Amino acid sequence: MFEFKEDSIIKDIDFTTKVGLNKTLESFEFNIIKKEDNYLEFDIKNCHTSVVNTLRRIILTEIPTIAFHLVTITENNTIFTDEYLAHRIGLILIRKLSDEVEISNLKYNLKCFNDTNKNMNVYSNSIYGDDRIEIKRNVLIAKLAPGNSINMTIQLATGIGKDHAKWSPVSMCTFRLMPKIEIFKEFRDEDAIELQKLFSPGVIGIKNSIAYVENPRLEMMSREFLRYEKFSKHIKLSRENLWYTFTIETINEDPLILLNKSLEIFKEKANNLKERLNEELI
Repeated sequence: MFEFKEDSIIKDIDFTTKVGLNKTLESFEFNIIKKEDNYLEFDIKNCHTSVVNTLRRIILTEIPTIAFHLVTITENNTIFTDEYLAHRIGLILIRKLSDEVEISNLKYNLKCFNDTNKNMNVYSNSIYGDDRIEIKRNVLIAKLAPGNSINMTIQLATGIGKDHAKWSPVSMCTFRLMPKIEIFKEFRDEDAIELQKLFSPGVIGIKNSIAYVENPRLEMMSREFLRYEKFSKHIKLSRENLWYTFTIETINEDPLILLNKSLEIFKEKANNLKERLNEELI
């Protein structure tokens, strides 16, 4: 457990304690807290930090996705360099509407000419090609001055976030230890209201004029209450041992499907490690 003091963080847990696989599996807990279209929050309990962090890294960098990759620019007389335009094209979000789509032969085109006397915006809506790939609309690519033109051919490729951020399937993937707040004295009336303001919104509730811990999950660990002696002596702020709150924000895919893919990759890595160890021991 980590206890938060005013000017330090004290660790009073031994992470070197060895726990067998069977015991770990028996005590392991997984609970979904919140699920939306592109958002997933869940808890993992009784699991070592290294395992949770491995899952996070797999989600960020090792799940295959598709992105615009090969950009052949045949015309560009704008102020933007070819490399800059290609980079912006690569970061436009796309997804397959069917798993049966073979992307190796797909080509897309972007051709624009500004024949007006005003600057013209070029959006991702102007990219045309096979409609089995959904392209995020209204993404600004460039601005064309009067007389400017761009013409390019775009191809797709499958990759992973480890190679380039454009292949990362998430915009955020984080975990942290669950906050733990213990109140050892009854705070009433004005003191209860004051204490409530010293924590993140929603953490401290007030019932019958008495302050209580309502939702420690929302605490951002500001330690603001430690500035006041009347609170600091009677409240303990720490982290729960081996209780992680995990958050995923995906870009295009259902976060539960993404989590399942990451677990399959994790399983494959574990099996590969097991096979290599067996080979070394033979």
